[in-house]
Amino acid sequence: MDGLPAGRARIEIARPPTAVRAHFFDLAAMIATQPHHGTVLSWALADGAAAGRARQTLRVMDHLVVDDFVVETDADARWVKRFVEGPNSGGRYVASFDRADGDRTQVDIEAFAPRTGFTFGVGRLSGLGVEKALKKLLEEHKKAVERFEYVPGTLRSPIARAVASLHDLVAPIAARPDRERSSAVATILESASVVMLADSVADDAELEVLDEAARALCNAQLDDGVRGALVRGAARTIADQGIGARCEALGTRLARLRCAEAGLAFAILVADASHGIDPHEIAALERLAAGASVASETLVDLMTRVDVAMRGGGPLAPPKRAG
Repeated sequence: MDGLPAGRARIEIARPPTAVRAHFFDLAAMIATQPHHGTVLSWALADGAAAGRARQTLRVMDHLVVDDFVVETDADARWVKRFVEGPNSGGRYVASFDRADGDRTQVDIEAFAPRTGFTFGVGRLSGLGVEKALKKLLEEHKKAVERFEYVPGTLRSPIARAVASLHDLVAPIAARPDRERSSAVATILESASVVMLADSVADDAELEVLDEAARALCNAQLDDGVRGALVRGAARTIADQGIGARCEALGTRLARLRCAEAGLAFAILVADASHGIDPHEIAALERLAAGASVASETLVDLMTRVDVAMRGGGPLAPPKRAG
């Protein structure tokens, strides 16, 4: 590589180099799972998958920063992300993967700036800004590979796979204007949180559903504080109103916001995530469906759909309509 790097970063990931390297190169999985907070990944062209050309879109306030890039291997077998069109055209990231102790991987990454410097919507990045961007990129890869147990050629977890299978329910909500989408997402997340607490336990797998729901519906990433606030708020309303009444009220709101089936699907997914759906959760789901005026047959179809997706079944059609 010509020139001096504009920034460097390093991280250790608790997976072997083959898995970590594969994740960096797996554009299809990253487009499917959107691991980079605040950045939307897509194929750049109609035949982008065949051409290996991807697009990253970053929103900074009302401004969009759009870059097309390719991922390739250099002469030293390193990973190279090369920006080919957009404000960062001519820039590139270069990463190497070395085995560390305990079958871990040390990832070293360098950024080589274009002639005009790197920019991501807030002016030219300083050396510190480039370093922070690289550290964020590495942390997001680490989370995807470790927490979500990435397997080369697959989505990062059964929950992510199940969420991806709900695209027909998710896409119309994600495309709504900001205020309308925010109301729908907040109600869906609260509904899932209330059902999650039907058995009085909120475990890691169930909390992962909240993360994936926020990511799929509005490209948001929930931190521990937001997740904690969701769970505490759900617990308070259950204590005040009772879980049945709260489920019916949330179901009514889901119907009013035109997202009843999506809300039910995520509530089913949170119930199914850790140990399958138990009787308490089934009762909560039935009250949620009743409040939304969703037929019991449709609820059963949604439960079947989520169960198949969680266990690695193929793509499923949208649920059948009663009658």
